Amino acid sequence: MIKLTRREKRLVYLTAFALTVWAAWVALLRPVLDRRQTLNRVIPQNETALQNISQKAEEFDLLRQRFQSLQNNISRQSADFNLPAFVDNLTRQHGLGDRVRNFKPETQPLDDRYAESVVTLELSDLTYRQLILDVLAPLKTAPALLRVKTLDLTKSPETSDRFSATLQIAHLSVL
Repeated sequence: MIKLTRREKRLVYLTAFALTVWAAWVALLRPVLDRRQTLNRVIPQNETALQNISQKAEEFDLLRQRFQSLQNNISRQSADFNLPAFVDNLTRQHGLGDRVRNFKPETQPLDDRYAESVVTLELSDLTYRQLILDVLAPLKTAPALLRVKTLDLTKSPETSDRFSATLQIAHLSVL
């Protein structure tokens, strides 16, 4: 066996210690630091994504509740409600029968459970008061859920306080 001097022994020990520190760095410490750096970058991204998903889940729950409420309201409606007859009676009751220029009822199935009835009603020579009190207000108190899909107003060229109105009134029903 070779005898090493004290200086050589120190050099061997120092080299062994340096190799041990380098091996510990490569095998243990460097992967931990790399993983920590990756997590510091990825965690904020995932937290943002989680917040977006939570917000979308809340919106989805709200929409599901509103849809369920709409379904309940539709199912509680009278099955024999007839939108064209209702609109016709409405115009006659409020003395607007002579102002009706066009009355076009349509029914479209939306899917296998629901259908939408739409009445296109064109009225002429109306005042704003007649439109609001005699047409729109009674729609709100109708025995079924009704909505105005479109409302087009055209001012009358002869008088400034009169106009023509074209409404599309819709009703959703269960088939």
